[in-house]
Amino acid sequence: MKLLASLLIAGSTAMVYTGVLPCPCELGARLSSSFSAPRTEAGAPAGVYLEVRNATVWGGACHIGSEAVSQGTYAAAGWSFEGGSHGGVDLAGVRVVSVVEGSSNLQSEAVFRAGGVPKVRACVWVDAPDEDAAQAAVDHVRSRLDHGTVLTVERTPVTVDLNGDEFRLEVPGLLTVEGEALPDRSCCTMPESLWYSPLATGCEAVVGNPSICRFAGHGVGAARLSPWAFEGENSAFVARVGA
Repeated sequence: MKLLASLLIAGSTAMVYTGVLPCPCELGARLSSSFSAPRTEAGAPAGVYLEVRNATVWGGACHIGSEAVSQGTYAAAGWSFEGGSHGGVDLAGVRVVSVVEGSSNLQSEAVFRAGGVPKVRACVWVDAPDEDAAQAAVDHVRSRLDHGTVLTVERTPVTVDLNGDEFRLEVPGLLTVEGEALPDRSCCTMPESLWYSPLATGCEAVVGNPSICRFAGHGVGAARLSPWAFEGENSAFVARVGA
């Protein structure tokens, strides 16, 4: 009961009144505009951002509380750059997928950290035309999302796609995610039930529900990320990001 009470108080206070999330009307307006064409002011990277967790990000307090300690330790994130640059290198057409594993819940709010501040490890896959673009894209995503210890960075074709409300995130043979953003945008009109925020900084996202979300695991020995799956829950964030 203490955990649920803390979640309810900390979540509603931190996310509505301290400015982590704007008020419901402003949130709805911003999120509607987040699905418009990306901006590239001052050459900032722009495009699609997708994220999935092994925890429900939008839901009732009892549901969230039941998962807060045992879930939320894994995430997969994908970027598909449609314009902009990093370090003077053009990122248009580059795609990056990361799978992140924490020793406890990855969420930033302390109420989720029953296991303490998580130790984070990650594997990264980048789909780029050359090594310069690959390195610039990886540098950019690492500046936006804490990857902790990066175990591997591999060049390979990946999918990061948003078509209307439908999204897809894939590393062939390893990660498959398919789903839709909430069609009624309930996450915008009921922000008091939104307990998580995207791991990546600088994006305002709507919640999505993946019908498929499976990671097969990767690596060997101490450098291995464990397999996981979390499907049919409101466990995704979907955004178009710009400057």
